[in-house]
Amino acid sequence: MEWERVSNDEIEQAFVHFFGLSSVTLAEICDLIIAADRGQQFLTDGSPNTVHWLSAWYGIRHSTSRRPVDTTRRLETTSSLVSEAQ
Repeated sequence: MEWERVSNDEIEQAFVHFFGLSSVTLAEICDLIIAADRGQQFLTDGSPNTVHWLSAWYGIRHSTSRRPVDTTRRLETTSSLVSEAQ
């Protein structure tokens, strides 16, 4: 692709598409973490909690796995509060 011929609109469309896919992927990850956390999936693998389970399963640091777990739990609590308020 010749970059001199790419318009700003094409670049904007690419970014919109990319961030749209990223948002969908993150939402799906949150759904999976909620399901694993609620179902205590971590216990079947001998982990003490979801953070340790994600860390061991994907070979990432505890601090790295803690972020999406904590975020997902906060989002779940927030969405529950919003549902109750309506």
